[in-house]
Amino acid sequence: MTGAKDGGGPGPTGPPHQTWGIPPPPPHNGFGITALIVGIVGVLTGMIPLLFWIAAVLGVIAIVFGILGYQRARQGFATNGRMSLTGSVLGGVAIVLAVVGALIIADVFEDIERELGPTRTTAPATPGTTPPEETTATATAVPGALAFGETQRYEDGVEVRVSEPSEFSPSDTAAGHSPGNVAVAVEVMVTNGADESLDLVLVQVQAKDAEGRTADRIFDSAQDLQDLSGTLLPGKSSVGSYAFDLPSDAAGSLDVEVRPGFTYDSAIWSGTAP
Repeated sequence: MTGAKDGGGPGPTGPPHQTWGIPPPPPHNGFGITALIVGIVGVLTGMIPLLFWIAAVLGVIAIVFGILGYQRARQGFATNGRMSLTGSVLGGVAIVLAVVGALIIADVFEDIERELGPTRTTAPATPGTTPPEETTATATAVPGALAFGETQRYEDGVEVRVSEPSEFSPSDTAAGHSPGNVAVAVEVMVTNGADESLDLVLVQVQAKDAEGRTADRIFDSAQDLQDLSGTLLPGKSSVGSYAFDLPSDAAGSLDVEVRPGFTYDSAIWSGTAP
């Protein structure tokens, strides 16, 4: 019995020893998620022009968090690098929309200011030209319109004046005149009091008859009809002649609308037709 116990066989062994590795830390994706959410909210807010300032703030926040999230992803602490970049892009879009909204709001306030306080004055005669006959504001046929002979002066110094309508006799080669209708002509004078040159090609002139219908332009190469054209230097004036065709039953009054360019508001002159 003793020999069996003292034999050379292996003795009992315990369970094998196991080693466990340290689990990796969870990814820190908070910056990327924040950038995406704030960027989306910023874009949606930027679609409302009145909230442009909120969109601008959210856009900046989205860009900052997006950059931080992308840096974390590159360092291996986050797994949403693309989400961070998307948030930054949306933040940039929100800022662009904020700028557009600010421009829209500024334009609206300028329009309101012009409507509440229009500038109307009679400009002095330009040397070498005969000023149109002046009329009082009570002669206007349309509320808020200028009388023929009055001057519309814009904030940058550009001035526009429309003369009293006069009778016009179209030649046989005239286009735009129908037999039996009344032909009238006006002169439009533009004075450039601004600091930059004015492109007269952008000047728009149209008219309406007594019933509010748009009058047809008369084009007559045989008569002295010359549209405003070319470039008007600062301090210079230019005059263009325009003829319109009015139905005989709607020739009692005439409204002439002039817009000196895309960045200007239209002005309307109104009065009786000859």
